[in-house]
Amino acid sequence: MKHRFPLLLLMLVFVTGFIHAESVSIGYCSGELTKSGSFSVEGNTDVSGAVYLTPAVLAPYTGAEITALRGALASKVNIDRLTLWVRSELDGNNLAEVTVTTSTDPALAKGWIEVTLPETVIVPEGEGLYLGMTYHQKAATKAFSLIGNGFENSFFLQYGDGLWEDRHTEGILSVEAVIEGVSAIDYDLALLEAQLDYSSDSEFNIVTVRVANNGSESVTGFSLNFTYGDDSPTEEYYDVVLQPGDKTTVNARIGKVDDVFNTPLVVILKAIDNGDDRIADNNSTVARVMALKKVLLEEFTTEMCSNCPRVAGYIHDMLEEQPYKDRVMVICHHAGFYTDWLTQPCDEEIGWLYGCSSAPAVYFDRAQLPGGNMAETPTPAELRTLVDRRLEVEPGVNISLNPSYDNESRILTVGVTLKRENLNLSDPRLSVFLTENNIAPRHQSGDDDGTFIHQHVIRAYLSTWGERIAWDGSDFIATYSFTLDEGWNPDEMEVVAFVNNYDDTDVTNNVVANVESCRLSTTPSGLPVLSTDTPLLECRYYDLTGRLTERTASGVIIRVSRYADGTICTEKLLNL
Repeated sequence: MKHRFPLLLLMLVFVTGFIHAESVSIGYCSGELTKSGSFSVEGNTDVSGAVYLTPAVLAPYTGAEITALRGALASKVNIDRLTLWVRSELDGNNLAEVTVTTSTDPALAKGWIEVTLPETVIVPEGEGLYLGMTYHQKAATKAFSLIGNGFENSFFLQYGDGLWEDRHTEGILSVEAVIEGVSAIDYDLALLEAQLDYSSDSEFNIVTVRVANNGSESVTGFSLNFTYGDDSPTEEYYDVVLQPGDKTTVNARIGKVDDVFNTPLVVILKAIDNGDDRIADNNSTVARVMALKKVLLEEFTTEMCSNCPRVAGYIHDMLEEQPYKDRVMVICHHAGFYTDWLTQPCDEEIGWLYGCSSAPAVYFDRAQLPGGNMAETPTPAELRTLVDRRLEVEPGVNISLNPSYDNESRILTVGVTLKRENLNLSDPRLSVFLTENNIAPRHQSGDDDGTFIHQHVIRAYLSTWGERIAWDGSDFIATYSFTLDEGWNPDEMEVVAFVNNYDDTDVTNNVVANVESCRLSTTPSGLPVLSTDTPLLECRYYDLTGRLTERTASGVIIRVSRYADGTICTEKLLNL
């Protein structure tokens, strides 16, 4: 299938300094850097990053001289020196190097740093080179500039005396070599990044591709192929003029697949109008699946608070509007200004982030607000402005929920699946809360007309600050169970799950990356019933120390079920 697109030019930026007179800068980042870092390691240590320029990339410059190196820092916090270097082997000696500090010229600074080598390095014939940077940090910092979709050879990492790690999935390291005495290659179109939006359109996945013209000649159009696995490619043509150094963003609408996270979408540059593309290494990329960002609001409210119904009304009015209706989840903490009959232990413990005792107040993803506060008593306009601000943040993780409920036992089982993508949390936790809506108050202050109804009331939860996530690569899968009290109405209940950081030393470092929720009654047949076609042989129950216990033991216990076909299922249960 081939479509001819009119001009789809969402962004066009001319990059100065990428193509120099009588010189070129060679790397994979196309002269780009990030404004803020996304990667860090702990400790007082050296941290090194590198890219490998393959023989094919360097072939057009064989015999030319590398006279300078360029490296970008996303931050210089906690860094006292930086060394830029070039090597023939990743573990080998430096062929050339330059160290910069705050007192050198050029000085250590955020952004691009270009250093002249004390002696030039000749580009070898038929061999590749490693370009890298090593910084010394006094404590953890997010210094590396990593851009776009990583690919093979785009980022290697070493910290301390450890082994080098291939971390190209983190992105492309912003480091380049300046080669003098040569002209840029005439045609070199590079695919910097592709992002796949699977949730905005019900019929298609939307793919956004960033393209750079790294060559010395203009390009008047190009074709891209989009392929899922072994499927036939979808071809799109873009009638876009790119001058040397220009960058653009183009879109494509690609058919849906069953599992977008485990079915890579490969984007390949098929052709350009004006000639043959000379560098094949940057002509393909795998689209990064972008999780849809949702926002967690934590409302502090109690029946003792006469102003709380007013702010609750603001929130409920907002939840009637798009995009807030589908992208904002709420849980209510009955604390802050006294407590009431709906207060849970977590409500008062979470108040540590707030730092004072008052209500109404709202957390927005537990993120620090522009004025420096952690919580706000917002007006309707402020409420939407602060939510909009959080909706613009890249979530870094996708959350899928699969609830099932047994009417007879009143056991709710929730399957949680996480997929992370550039998640940057020092201690990621999974929090799971069970809430109930439409609960009549007993003595609500400020309910002048007698119409106020409690919403988003916490009924049960795993733990106040969440359980530490043990990643299996980029995945995490777990099952949790709750026994519903006889007084709770399952038809009014929701599961709210979110991934948050935990730092008991810094209130500003407990941010929520993403959140998801689901009602228990959303399936066509009503509340699903747990069942299995395979006979269950036995169930054993353990406490968190691994000792055998009873099914009725209070707190969190582990149920291990063994089936006739040899399957063993492990679940966490929360007995209230």
